[in-house]
Amino acid sequence: MLETVSILTTSPNKAMEGVHDRMPVILPPTSYELWLDPAMPFSPAVSGLPQPFDATQMHCRQVSSRVNFVKYDDPACAEAIISV
Repeated sequence: MLETVSILTTSPNKAMEGVHDRMPVILPPTSYELWLDPAMPFSPAVSGLPQPFDATQMHCRQVSSRVNFVKYDDPACAEAIISV
């Protein structure tokens, strides 16, 4: 069995536009069933889902540069940097 994964990207929302020119597609929970339905042919109903996620539903925080290195795979990568 071949197992694969893909990360779909879209243009950034207001929260991410200062960080990068694209962001991962984040689907709202109300779209999960449609997106994962194997019987759903590729159609406008599905192709319209990959859009920038609502920035007001996101929380941004600065994290350590550890996230840039694959050798670090631990919870410390997501810890917020505390400004003093």
